[in-house]
Amino acid sequence: MLSRHAADAKTEPLLSAAPSPSDAAAARRRGGHSAWQAAQALFKAVMGTGIFALPPAIRASGYALGSLTCLAMAALSLYSTVAILRAVEALRAQGVGRETDGRIEFQQATAIAYPRANWLVSLLCVLGQLGSVLSYFDFVVANLQSVAPAFLSRTGYVLLIAALVAPLALLRSTAHPAFGLAMSFGNVALVTALGSVLWYGAAASSASWAELRPADPSGLGLVFGVTAVMFSCQLEAVSIEQDMAEREKIYSLLQWLFVLLALLFTSFGLAVYAMFGEATGRARLPGGEWLELTILHNLGKGGAPLKLVKLAMSVNLTLMTPITLLPATKIVEQRVLQQLRLPFTTAACSVVRLLVVASLAVTASVLTNFELITGLTGSLGSITCFTFPALIYLHFCGVRLSPAERVFAYAVALIGACGFVVSIGQVLFNIIFGSSRA
Repeated sequence: MLSRHAADAKTEPLLSAAPSPSDAAAARRRGGHSAWQAAQALFKAVMGTGIFALPPAIRASGYALGSLTCLAMAALSLYSTVAILRAVEALRAQGVGRETDGRIEFQQATAIAYPRANWLVSLLCVLGQLGSVLSYFDFVVANLQSVAPAFLSRTGYVLLIAALVAPLALLRSTAHPAFGLAMSFGNVALVTALGSVLWYGAAASSASWAELRPADPSGLGLVFGVTAVMFSCQLEAVSIEQDMAEREKIYSLLQWLFVLLALLFTSFGLAVYAMFGEATGRARLPGGEWLELTILHNLGKGGAPLKLVKLAMSVNLTLMTPITLLPATKIVEQRVLQQLRLPFTTAACSVVRLLVVASLAVTASVLTNFELITGLTGSLGSITCFTFPALIYLHFCGVRLSPAERVFAYAVALIGACGFVVSIGQVLFNIIFGSSRA
């Protein structure tokens, strides 16, 4: 049994990244991702569809409250991501994962620290990852239907996406060349899509300054959930770090990445809201009610260039779905095969993964609100994004923390728990009673 303070051998501050001689020797033997490849993987782990849900979330919460929440969530996510990585380091220092070159998954660290709560963490991790993938499905289907509405029905497009995702979902490491190609293509597609939104949005801008609201507390639950999804990369960061040749470089990469993305996300959300005002991410029906859509629908038909952007984003998210699914499928296959007492073979794992993709396709056929899916996913994920990383860090590294550092870690854990309760309650309230303004 590991001691509660397994981090005695790790006395570095939270964001320190100085490698030991043994770490350097292990890196030379290990191979794997370079720092640049890891940076791309981390970028894509954070830079998903969440950025497209942010402008409607800022519209719902107001430009001041929404942007401040976005920046605060970025800081908290950076802290919790580094915290779980430090906890993994502490486990390695105790010899955990020695036979697998120090490969320790998020849920394994949770099981060691809090064995009775491991089922809850596993469930929330899976729900969070699957929710993110459902938002991918919905976003892609909405784009494809706007480009070629007569080609396939919604169900047909969902099945097409599932058929493309299924083979890639069988891959078991982010170091696979297929993932590298997907990430390179995805980065180009995403930057092009964001540029197109701003370019076409500036031309189609119809909002007046008077209609832009600084704060609306009724939208706080949505913006909390959306930004939790946007900056959530704790599970992916653990997997990516384990595939790196020089693992200690993950910390500097994370700091630069979060600073860059916090500024990018906030600026983008504010710019789009300023362009479209109350129509951001939705359209008014003849009866005066709002129909929730995605921000790409604010751009109109846009001609061939915009259609190409939508297609590129659709391909990007389809290729990125297996990377997002990877942590969840590892948990699901382990749980299912253990429950059924089946051998942990490649064939058995492949069957489980294909069943996961099939279940996602069925669910995506009936869930059709992108912002809602994103908000609920973030609300559910706040426990795994903030609460458990902070508590696990305290469990393994708390003995070397100052009183102020321990208080802050407990505060992050409490924010995650309170955010979960408030955000999920507010989002569900808005679903049941409606929050749209006529």
